[in-house]
Amino acid sequence: MNEAELKSALRYFMDTYVGDEDVKQTAAAWLDTDPVPVKPILAKITPHMRRMNEADVGLWLSIMYYYM
Repeated sequence: MNEAELKSALRYFMDTYVGDEDVKQTAAAWLDTDPVPVKPILAKITPHMRRMNEADVGLWLSIMYYYM
């Protein structure tokens, strides 16, 4: 997964499964930094995520496994 795909996936998960706007804004601001601080973003958004669709679980687990 390249950086553009990673940013797109993280933005998708934030927009789809995170309800807290403050968390979304903070994580979105971090997406614009170089390099992207993936671990802090995952740590910030994970506790605020709603239950996700089965179709998205595989991608989420891949990101978590690789970056955490």
